[in-house]
Amino acid sequence: NPKLDEGNSSPNPNPKRRRPMGVAEALERLVKPLKSSKDDKFGKAVELFSRLASSEMTESNAAQFFDAVVPAFSVIEERRDAASGLRRSKEMALLNAFVTNSGLYDDDQKDAIRRWDLNVYTYVGLESDESFDFNKSLRKVRASFEALKPGAAAPPRARGAWCATLLKLLSKVQAAYTSRAFARENVESLLQTVKHNRQHFDEALRGDLDDLINELETKRTGLAAGPRLAIRRENSRAHPLRNKGNAIMR
Repeated sequence: NPKLDEGNSSPNPNPKRRRPMGVAEALERLVKPLKSSKDDKFGKAVELFSRLASSEMTESNAAQFFDAVVPAFSVIEERRDAASGLRRSKEMALLNAFVTNSGLYDDDQKDAIRRWDLNVYTYVGLESDESFDFNKSLRKVRASFEALKPGAAAPPRARGAWCATLLKLLSKVQAAYTSRAFARENVESLLQTVKHNRQHFDEALRGDLDDLINELETKRTGLAAGPRLAIRRENSRAHPLRNKGNAIMR
């Protein structure tokens, strides 16, 4: 029953109303669930964020939306291999909320979104058994290495983070090289691109890049040589004086 004012039998004409939540406050409340390791909680937060972005994001508040998900994408990068299929679909939805509004961000933010795209879409594509999806992701990896060249049309602004992402992707490529026969020719072509752009790679990570290059080269050489036949070290029938039963040699 509604509360009655003292001495008045009619309902309170001015009941308290819930204060409408502003965009900044709503985004602040979504930061924690967007980092959640629970798929259902993360998924609900992504849905709320996407609706908010589609209806409220403008050039003046785009930075607030961006800042709200920076922690989420840091977690995505850290837990990349452990993500379930459901979670990855939600990660794609979160990324789409930015891609559809790409004109609202400054250059540094656009650069980060490009890197998130590599960590989400490209990474998943490199796990695909479908040649179309795999090769599409492979082309993105190639373009990302070529973006390191001096004078490239869209060079990465955060080179260290960009190169760290490329190392993860190249590791996925290496794992796919022997397991996906359809990928070998394109992977070998990518390997040449990687080697040509090695000197443009972040110096602190160049040793790790060299390790991956060497591992890929070793796998390529092994496949080119073909399977090795097992060689019996000692053949008991190879010598005419062996296996003579109990015969005595004089």
